[in-house]
Amino acid sequence: MAENTEALTAIQEDIQDQAGMVTRQIQSEVQQLQDEEIHFFSESLQKETGHYEEKEISELELLQATKTSQAKLKIKRDLLAQRQAMASELFNHVADELKAFAASEAYADFMEKKLDKHASLIRKTGTFIVREQDAALMREILKRRGYPQAVETVYLEFGGWRFMCPSEGFEIDETLDNALRNQKEWFQNNSGFTL
Repeated sequence: MAENTEALTAIQEDIQDQAGMVTRQIQSEVQQLQDEEIHFFSESLQKETGHYEEKEISELELLQATKTSQAKLKIKRDLLAQRQAMASELFNHVADELKAFAASEAYADFMEKKLDKHASLIRKTGTFIVREQDAALMREILKRRGYPQAVETVYLEFGGWRFMCPSEGFEIDETLDNALRNQKEWFQNNSGFTL
């Protein structure tokens, strides 16, 4: 019986050793599977977190670019409004000076000098167009110079004259209104007073 007990003990120890070895093998495999699963999920989580961070960074960059663009646009609008206000103030001042000039004694000289400038053309048949308040002055100047053309009136804000010659197909515009328009156009195109 002692032999049986020893044999049983040896078998039992062998079974326990085998079971321990199988248990350790199973535990090792389970641990390896767990490690692989943890590694897989960790990598997936890192990738997902990386994509999320990239998306958040991209959205933040877009938001910042939008805010910067809006700020620049606001500055440009403000500068444009300031430019327009300054140009408007400048041309309002010029308009006031033109009105004062048209009311001065130098105005009649201006009208005559412009006639002298175009003397060869205005000898042709045509009509002078002036503001209503300049009609008498223009008739007097034309009479003194021996020009027989008719004088008609239209609305002109500042003054000067326009000569219409339909038979020859030309017009001479020496109005202060036209001169101011041309100066505004030149100013806008050439002054360098831009944003």
